[in-house]
Amino acid sequence: MNAIPDSLFERMFVSVIAFMISVMMCKLWYDHRDQILERVVQDEEYRAQVKQKMNEVWQLLLFFTTSFVLKGYYRPADKRKGSARHQYNNFLNVVFAITVGFSLIMYTEAIYMEGYIGLVTRTILLFVLFWYLAEIRMIYNSCDLIHSTEFLCKGDIMDFRLHRHDREFPVAGRYKIIDIHLKGNGGVICVDENNNQIVDIPSTSARRAMVEPSQDE
Repeated sequence: MNAIPDSLFERMFVSVIAFMISVMMCKLWYDHRDQILERVVQDEEYRAQVKQKMNEVWQLLLFFTTSFVLKGYYRPADKRKGSARHQYNNFLNVVFAITVGFSLIMYTEAIYMEGYIGLVTRTILLFVLFWYLAEIRMIYNSCDLIHSTEFLCKGDIMDFRLHRHDREFPVAGRYKIIDIHLKGNGGVICVDENNNQIVDIPSTSARRAMVEPSQDE
């Protein structure tokens, strides 16, 4: 099944807008930082520290927005992967956002502050770390579904025979893939060509049907 991939405009529109906003805000900061800091911070020594930190923060944001543009360019665009490509891109966006937040917290050194602010920051950072690891695991488990062009694409036909080792989907039949998703451990939405029933087949069973001969019981 041939499908036109997502265009470069579709993949990069949001990231380019974010990059342009960051560039404009960064330019405004460097053009007017002295005036802004004079109004906000009275102590000269502390003002110099804030100025240095803000310079680092803006440099960091420029780096990440540039990386965001590159991510948009290289993100999966094969429409034969159905909903999975959008879900995979969402996983990447979440990981990207968490990385930016983590980096900003470390750059501003809020994690080292004493008292209530430092405690809250460290607690948030701990939750963010667990969330980050969970997202990385989902991306890792989804890589073969997204990047493999040999099998599991919309329009593919799967012939299932009763497989003695397959307890996830022990149903024989001929199925046509109409969508692919990454929910849970991933799966494929198929139509049974015999009765037009729509079923959700686990990705592990679908892979086995596409690449391994089944054994009849």
